[in-house]
Amino acid sequence: MASNAVIVVITGAPGSGKTTVAKHLAQRFDLSLHIPTDELRSWVVSGRVEPIPVLTPPAIEQLRLAREVVSTTAGLYQKHGYSVIVDDVLTSADLQAMFAQADQSQLHKILLCPVFERVIERNYERYRQFDQQKWQPVIANIYQDLCRHNTPDQGWIVLDTSNLNVTQTVDAILHPIRSSGR
Repeated sequence: MASNAVIVVITGAPGSGKTTVAKHLAQRFDLSLHIPTDELRSWVVSGRVEPIPVLTPPAIEQLRLAREVVSTTAGLYQKHGYSVIVDDVLTSADLQAMFAQADQSQLHKILLCPVFERVIERNYERYRQFDQQKWQPVIANIYQDLCRHNTPDQGWIVLDTSNLNVTQTVDAILHPIRSSGR
């Protein structure tokens, strides 16, 4: 099948723009699939456990299962010529477990990293009842963890999207993918 099909993983703290960017990025490929991991987790009808504010063992298991489905689905579609855009909150360790069998030369890792204040603003815009006292420390921990573990020396493209619109962000993601000849 098409050897130029890629898997692009977009991560970032809640409010960094992962889903919006992933949808727009997917539109730039002739054949593509967007897989938002959170939507897979929403398929759990009874017994669903949220991974934040506290990552409990049942939440870890539900994330593991969702990510296994993402990995399998992404591999299947890529094998058939589709570029796959995944959005999830992932560190390098999570990603390595998910895509250990993938062709690493066709796997692109993107961290959306607007300044933290912009992330909080975006959460206010998204959620009418955003409880800053409850959620800001949780989001801050996720933000710091992603910035600490998803670094350029680990193969991540880290984008400060604070002042970029969606089109500019997508262009910034596509440039290194196209430059690498894939």
